[in-house]
Amino acid sequence: MKKKDNWYQLITKIYELDAGTRIAFFHNFILNGNLFGWPEQERNREKYGCNIPWAILLDPTSACNLKCTGCWAAEYGHKLNLSFEDIDSIIEQGKALGTYVYIYTGGEPLVRRHDLMRLCEKHSDCTFLCFTNSTLIDEDFCKELLRVKNFIPSISLVYNDGAASWNCGSFVVLRK
Repeated sequence: MKKKDNWYQLITKIYELDAGTRIAFFHNFILNGNLFGWPEQERNREKYGCNIPWAILLDPTSACNLKCTGCWAAEYGHKLNLSFEDIDSIIEQGKALGTYVYIYTGGEPLVRRHDLMRLCEKHSDCTFLCFTNSTLIDEDFCKELLRVKNFIPSISLVYNDGAASWNCGSFVVLRK
């Protein structure tokens, strides 16, 4: 292959991941979340006469450790939380419908990192994606990620050059 474009580079980087994490991603995201989950979702769409989501997005908490300009989380305070049992129930119900991909937003979901890791353990057949500001990711948490193998942080950026700014959850390409 002469041209090694971005897709080629991305795919080859997958082989640099921890082997157990790579296997969990393939099994949970590719197989359960798509190949096996989709037919179950189709059966349930027919059965219930409604859309069954491929992924379920939920906010474990409105709490956040930052106060980004323009972000709604700073307005709602730190009191709106789903209990561990509520999140677990949502996941159980989703799996019964064929949904194996869960996306956490917030607030800052990693404020609840201990509960989120317990959910990863309990639902090791699922993939969990988490939008995070990354400030709560430390070496111990990285070890937890390697242990559970089914949690993928997606880091949100905050950028301010004095003339313009982008808030948490926005992605921007910076050019000099």
